[in-house]
Parts: sequence; C-alpha cells; structure tokens
Amino acid sequence: MAPSSSTVRSHPPVWLFSLLPIAGAVYPFTIVAMPFLLRREGISVGTIGGISALALLPLPFSFAWAPVADMLLSRRNWVLLGNLLGAALLYAAVLLPRPKYVTLFVVLLAAGNIAVSLAFTALGGLMAVLLPDEVRGKASGWFQAGNIGSTAFLGGAALWLIERFSLAQAAAGIALMSFLPALSALLIKEPRRSLAPNRAVFGAMFREIGQMLKKRRTWLGFLILLCPIGEGAAYNLFSAIGMDYHASPGTVLWVTGLPGGVIASIAGALLAGAFNDSFPRRYTYIFSGALLALVAAAMAVGPLRPVTFEFGGLAYQFGIGMAWASGWALALELSGGDPLTAGTRMALFNAAFFVPLSYMAWLDGRGYHTWGVRGLTGTDAGVRLAAATLLFVVVWKFWRRDSPAPRPQVAHD
Repeated sequence: MAPSSSTVRSHPPVWLFSLLPIAGAVYPFTIVAMPFLLRREGISVGTIGGISALALLPLPFSFAWAPVADMLLSRRNWVLLGNLLGAALLYAAVLLPRPKYVTLFVVLLAAGNIAVSLAFTALGGLMAVLLPDEVRGKASGWFQAGNIGSTAFLGGAALWLIERFSLAQAAAGIALMSFLPALSALLIKEPRRSLAPNRAVFGAMFREIGQMLKKRRTWLGFLILLCPIGEGAAYNLFSAIGMDYHASPGTVLWVTGLPGGVIASIAGALLAGAFNDSFPRRYTYIFSGALLALVAAAMAVGPLRPVTFEFGGLAYQFGIGMAWASGWALALELSGGDPLTAGTRMALFNAAFFVPLSYMAWLDGRGYHTWGVRGLTGTDAGVRLAAATLLFVVVWKFWRRDSPAPRPQVAHD
C-alpha cells in the first residue's frame, strides 16, 4: 500500500549540510592557527597543549546547555546567533596582548566554543529531525567534509592572515570568515514547532532522554565515543611541531590547511560517508581510529624530515575525515529523530566525542614534553591502537540491535 501524503515528507539535499559547518572558526583557530601564533610569541609547546585543552574543555559539556537550543528560538535561528556570538568572542581573543592576558585569552576562546556549540546543537537537531536513516551516512560525510574541511580551511586561512597582516586586520578577517557561512541556514525549511517551554514540556523532554539512556546501544555508543579512537588530537599540535620535522612555514600551512589538509580531510569524510550507509557505523568508526594509530606510529619511527611531516600529516587528516564522518553518523543513528529532544540527544553524543579530544591533547603534550616529537606521535599511536582493539572486542560481543521506532517514509528530493 502506498503511504498517505501525511506520512511522506521531503528532506533537504544532503550536500547542503556541507555548507553550514564551515561557520564557527573558534575551534579551527584553536587547533590550527593558535599553536603557531603562541609559539611565535614565545610560549612553549607544553603550555600550548594545556591552553588548547582548556579552550576546548566546554565542548564535552555542551549537552548541559543543549536544551536551550531545543526549547528557545528556532534551530535555524540558533545556527545564526551562535555563530555570530562566537565570531565576536574570537575577534576579541585574537586582539589580546599575550602572554600578559593569556588567561583572559583562554576564557574568551572557551566562551566562543560555548556559543558555537549552541549553533552545532541546533544543526545536529535539524539533521536528526529532517533526515531519514538511509541517508544519514552520506549526510554525515557531507557534514564532516564541510566541518573538518573548514577546520583546515578556516584554520589555514587564519594562519595565513596572521602571517601577512596586522593582528587587528587578521582578527577582523577571521571573525568575518567565522560568521558568513552561517547564512546558508536560511536555505533550510524548518518544520514549525512549539517554542513555549513549561513544566510539561521539560518533563516530556526528560522522559524522552531517559528512554534513550535505557538502551544498551546508547551506552555502548557512549563508550565508543568516549574512547580515544577518532578525535585525532595530535593534529591539534601539528602546526607547532612542523619545525621539529624541519618543515618550512609554507609546508606547515600546506599540510595543516590549504590545499593539502582540506583535500585530505574532505576525501576521508566523503569516503566514510559512502561506507556508512552500507556497513555498521560502529565498526567503520573503530577502523578509522586504527588507521589514525598506524599513521601516528609511522610518524613516530620515521625520519625527522619534511617528507615525513607532509605524508604523515596528510594521511592523519584523511583518517580524521573518516573518523569524524563515521562518529557523526553513529550519533545520528543512536539519537533517533524525536522533534522535541533531537538537538539535546545529538549534543550528548557529540559531547562524548570531544572528551578524548581534550585529554588526548594533554597526553600528547606530555609525550612531547617527556620524549620530544616522537613521544607525541608514539603516545598518540599507542593509546589509540589499544583503545581500538579493546572496543572492537567489546562491541562485537555486546552490541545488540534494539527494535527501531517506526519512522515515516521519506521522499527524496
């Protein structure tokens, strides 16, 4: 029997979700341009690792304020507002004199990440509500192609601006790049929903989240995302360790940003997107983590020459693209598509994903402090490979399919 018109809805083209994550340059600045800028200003690599970890610390806790993006304003408007606030805070942070105001610098970056996390919570909610499961893998590939590509693009562009212009001009350019892509949210047609929060609505939200947390797959999903598998933390320090491989500033820019880093990460995301609608997303994610471990191991034992940095850096970013696309697809699969709590559900899984990004940035920094650049990449490789092996065994043994809730049939545009 053909479905009635009331049960059929269209969804946005999946490529559209590659445009929206290009906004929000606070994170790309923190992990790409900031290490180069701070080391140029005389701050040590170990200290930079700590600053990076603190600036990124709010990301694992973004679920705490995620209900705001589900309950107040439309999700489309949160995409715009969150990115606008993030751009303003980033502008102020770049202008601060360092190291004199380094503490305030960290606070502004952390606040900027909070603002942008609200935008990403809203965007995750839009994807969960609007996209059927059979296209979520491809949509995640496109989303992460934009997201990680923007990390390299915006981070590399920020690095380029800092090298060639005054700090005030660079700050203005970085802030502008951070906000303008968010305007593509205006192309999304968002279904109308009630935006009048009250006790009954909050109660319904907590009940929905509680039902999700009772599922075995939910907790296994959290375990997968909390482990150091696919966050690619070593990349946070790549722009600072290029000189350890005797790479020129131009080579560092090419590998971590434009064009090499962008192409490598986008290729990895799109390839994973093609796999994630055909293969179990949990295994694709674990495989991506193992790939990152092998690349880091190769960089640990390879010669300290520019060619090692070039090939290792590009391969590592390819693996990050695969891992981030697979992790986002897994989060969409686990979160379902409840209109009331979609953003909060996605924020819970996304926050879990960022926990290892923070502690692995610290561990990799400690590895560098103790054993140099080989200690950094060796630490990254060893921890990641052990986690991937353990998780494969746990998931293979304990993962069970819950019966999915019935979803309306969706017409493709």
